[in-house]
Amino acid sequence: MKTKAVYDVVLVSAFGRLDPLAIELVQRGMSVGLVDLTKAFRHLSWRDLNGPFPMVNPSPALPSHLDWLGARASTELDRGFAMWLRSGPLELRGSLGTFYAEKNLEVGLLKDYLARVLQTPKSQSVFNKFFRDLPFKENWLIHLSHALTQRKMTLHCRSANEGQPFPLHQSVQILRLDDRAINDLKSAAINAGVDHFESSALHDVFLDHKQLDQIEIEKGTKLRGHFFVWGLQQEESHYLSPKVFETLFNTQKPVLSDWVWRRLALESNEEIFKAFPESFLMIQNPEWSWSNENFVLFKKDQDGHWDLWMRTPRVGFDGEVVAQKVEDELKLRVGEFKGQVIAPPAPDVFSYSLYETISPSQLPKIRMKNVLFEGSEDRWRLDLAARFENQVGLLSQLETLKQKLDKQMLKRGGVIDQQIHSP
Repeated sequence: MKTKAVYDVVLVSAFGRLDPLAIELVQRGMSVGLVDLTKAFRHLSWRDLNGPFPMVNPSPALPSHLDWLGARASTELDRGFAMWLRSGPLELRGSLGTFYAEKNLEVGLLKDYLARVLQTPKSQSVFNKFFRDLPFKENWLIHLSHALTQRKMTLHCRSANEGQPFPLHQSVQILRLDDRAINDLKSAAINAGVDHFESSALHDVFLDHKQLDQIEIEKGTKLRGHFFVWGLQQEESHYLSPKVFETLFNTQKPVLSDWVWRRLALESNEEIFKAFPESFLMIQNPEWSWSNENFVLFKKDQDGHWDLWMRTPRVGFDGEVVAQKVEDELKLRVGEFKGQVIAPPAPDVFSYSLYETISPSQLPKIRMKNVLFEGSEDRWRLDLAARFENQVGLLSQLETLKQKLDKQMLKRGGVIDQQIHSP
């Protein structure tokens, strides 16, 4: 495909992350080029990329987000977000949701908290005013709503002091992303009028007046734009091209996280697992550290395979030891357990990183005025709904920037000055 002389917006994406935003930009009259680098990460498993978290409907959301989710998510899980404690199951929706809410004070307090948070963007003020002084056994689900998808690794009993809560009480689905889904997303974007460029490499970027001017991908193809949206995390950007990373982030290496969400696999034909919900959290004791074998998020894929996600240290992780501990816990709960928990080799790039000793505000940033960053480091939550909610704000920013640029061009007599990239 031949590129335009200059695009209003160029998006750098992978795994369909920015396709919905690209469609919305085109529908608002902008010329859009999208660089899809999914092939550059072909070594990663879709099971790793789909991640640990159940899916909730984003709010706010764009129409293209809802279309995207309608085609890529499973049916609603009738039990909602479910937990499996040693004392038994805990379900937040479905036929037993009311029963558990009446039996467990912490469920009612969680729902009260999340209802109050809807009325104000300051969740910490709600927690501090109404829930902070409660015993941990009563407010631990509130802390869990923050800890589950937040990007900062905090002490379990202090999690509500960080970020925004994940709406555990809402209906949830399971994300189904694979090669077919990516092709469908590509077709939807192209049909909407997006110029779509697939590439397995990111060769170079070029600056003009300290702002991003163009991107070079495979076969010498260069995309020039007034504005850019960068949809790769710093770790992913460095993996693709240390040279490009240094130019954009103004540092030689990414700041790697202390902790990561790591995927293990469960191989078992036990009938009991067929009766489990497709996604649930297994906790041994809520008062222990929410990491490793005490905090295991089970997730079933479309082929019936179970992934076991847990928050582990990035380095020094002993997969065999942790896998054995998970097996021992399953034997304790179901009796004779026939199966195996396997720890696959660590991926080259972790998609879900957690920072403990470093504040996210201290991470490298792209500080060019015409580049909007859409990596997970810029969001409080790691789940897909939070990504889509963030894109609503990005769309508004890009519309404002385009309007200001158009006014500048009009003052110059309507002649496009290729050196103008931001107001």
